[in-house]
Amino acid sequence: MRISSNYGLKLMEGTDNVKRQDFVDNFTKIDTEMREIENEAYPIVEATGTNAYIGATARIKSLGKGTKLTLFVGTNATGNCSLNLNSYGAKNIKDSNGNIVTNMKANIPYNLCYNGTDFILQGKGGGGNLIPKYLLAGYYGEGDNGRVDGAMVNRGAVTQALGLNGSLTLPEGYYNSVKIAQTIPSRGNTGGNVGTNWWSPYNVVSAGNYLHYKPNNADNGAMAYYGDCWISAPFSTIANILGITGDKVVAGNNICGVQGTATIQSMGKYVEVEDGRVEVYTNTEGTEEFKLTTGFRPRFVMVKYFHSKYNGTTWMLFNYTGDKWFGMGKRDNNSTTSTYSTSSVMSTVKFVDDGVIIKASPYSRNTVDWIVSE
Repeated sequence: MRISSNYGLKLMEGTDNVKRQDFVDNFTKIDTEMREIENEAYPIVEATGTNAYIGATARIKSLGKGTKLTLFVGTNATGNCSLNLNSYGAKNIKDSNGNIVTNMKANIPYNLCYNGTDFILQGKGGGGNLIPKYLLAGYYGEGDNGRVDGAMVNRGAVTQALGLNGSLTLPEGYYNSVKIAQTIPSRGNTGGNVGTNWWSPYNVVSAGNYLHYKPNNADNGAMAYYGDCWISAPFSTIANILGITGDKVVAGNNICGVQGTATIQSMGKYVEVEDGRVEVYTNTEGTEEFKLTTGFRPRFVMVKYFHSKYNGTTWMLFNYTGDKWFGMGKRDNNSTTSTYSTSSVMSTVKFVDDGVIIKASPYSRNTVDWIVSE
């Protein structure tokens, strides 16, 4: 009688006298080995539910460390997955990295092994949020959604020349090196010496066209300057910034290239009238008077009128200084210049906000020549 090399079974030959116990021993060994084989296999468990799956199998009598099974789920997972096997209680399903699985798919076999706390997914490779554009073309990997084929272009080494004031945009892809070269030509000095100012301090350059000034030593947050640093700007720019126009500059003067055109008349502070008709009226004091309206309070007034007492033409100048009014003028064609006292002048003329009022009693004409200025 021979003995098998694998399990030690008794192998009867020819004329061997076989005992009943020999058969019992053989069948016992076969039964034992079959049980071990069955225990090593993954019993199939078909689970119901979504995420929190529930399943059962008669082949698993208890749940312990090393218990294995092949799981099929009926619906795709949408969150953290767990399995309640044979009512032993819900256990998390984790990958080999210890992360709870969230992407189980229906009718896909998953081999699980219990580690005493959780079911561990067996044989899972890769995983994560791998997407094509982050993987080189020609390569593939495993992500949470399965195989991922790379789409990133391998551009290799790049050398690019850049022109003066040019720019460069690199397309998407993988570069194992990038070299950008630019050559700035060397230039000589223009209009001066290298390292010095073009315009010497306090010298006039482009007279009549530019204004040159020296700033204080400072750091304004954007630039710093020190020493003989000069700034030049066209007169027209300065005039525009300051709002200088011809009507604001007195005639005969020039500021920043702007020729003045303003006169006392154009500035509205000078009025000259020849044969201006006046209406004599009686005021509240019972005195006749007339008013010269100017639109502003005058400081100087000259009035030419007919003086009945002296039977001649007289120019009178009224000027306000301090709190006194002074009048000067020619009494008649043959008299010399005279100065009138304060009291006599005050009785003749009165300055108001919009002109001057003159008593009419010494006059006998309805028209008057007059000049008024502020």
